Amino acid sequence: MSENPDLELAIARVLQNAAEPLVKEGLTALDGIFQTEAGNVLVRGDVLGGVAVKITDALVVEGSVVGEISKPCRIEAVGDVIITGKVHHAEIRARTIHIGGEVRSSELVSCERIDVECDLIDVNVAAGDLEFCARRARDHQLRFAHHRAKLEMLKKQLERDEVQLHKQCERTSTGLKFGAAAIVLHEPDRIRIDLGKFYKLVGDKGEEEVTTALKEFFAKGLIGLIGRLNRAYIARNPAHERVFLQLIQGLRKLVFLSRRVDVLMREMECEREALSELVKRINRTDRVVSVRGKVYPDTIFGFLPLDVVISAEGDIASVGRRAELRVSTGSDTSRRALKKQGSSGQEETEMRSADELREIALRLDGDYVVWGPLDEFDSLAV
Repeated sequence: MSENPDLELAIARVLQNAAEPLVKEGLTALDGIFQTEAGNVLVRGDVLGGVAVKITDALVVEGSVVGEISKPCRIEAVGDVIITGKVHHAEIRARTIHIGGEVRSSELVSCERIDVECDLIDVNVAAGDLEFCARRARDHQLRFAHHRAKLEMLKKQLERDEVQLHKQCERTSTGLKFGAAAIVLHEPDRIRIDLGKFYKLVGDKGEEEVTTALKEFFAKGLIGLIGRLNRAYIARNPAHERVFLQLIQGLRKLVFLSRRVDVLMREMECEREALSELVKRINRTDRVVSVRGKVYPDTIFGFLPLDVVISAEGDIASVGRRAELRVSTGSDTSRRALKKQGSSGQEETEMRSADELREIALRLDGDYVVWGPLDEFDSLAV
């Protein structure tokens, strides 16, 4: 574990808010591409030799990330990335990034904030990841469109089956009844399934658990209840039992087709909510980069402009350019040239001493990247 209390707190916050993480004892080039949808990943050791890592949640590395000049380590996480050691020759994309050691010859791209506890040397730092957000938005829209097309098809099939089962029941001599606990509803021209009360009974469970519970409920509860309601009809004629069983099969098909429709509708709502959350993330105004060490030449800080739009199809575009602050060597080794480029394209340059670029924070204010000492950051203005 890190001896840095800020890092320890960040690690504890990430790991305690989720299920038990997948644990790896280091990663190397021999692992090639390490990709998992298991949730949080904890690497107890170094990530070395140009390995590629893709995580669907958070990544904690209790060690360093060191790639090669010709083959950098590539890390992409939907959640947070925390690295207790140094980062050399790496490309990291994540929601937030927190690094305990020196960062050299690397690229850090975060949707929200970046914290570096030591020096930055020849690093491209980007707060706001338009490319990543654009991919996520398109993925959400593609899944939503796929679910919608499938839902339309299932709804048409459901309507046909509702009418067909109603007609089959009406053709029996006494009009076989399926009315059961407000789940199987007889309407004038169809038999409709409403699983709302069943969902309330099973409570807050995962979709697979709910489907398993529904199978058990249908087999042990619903069939028994319907059998009792139609006992007289079944006993009247031996052939009625065969008709009853055929109709039960039709009812089972209808129940689980209704279940598939409900699941798809919930999945579509999840995609809507995820896209809405993504739009909020893109348009947030509080992105911050903090550096507790020194900022050396050949380091670039870029901030996504605030005028980012998303289309109904999920395409994301930036109206303005990203605002940048480029750090280069000044007139001598003790001076730094800071070149500002605003999101509207304006440029200006200022000279500062190298010592001033220690323990600083940066953010976007209007068109420009502004910076200052960490302890005075809240009072920064253009």
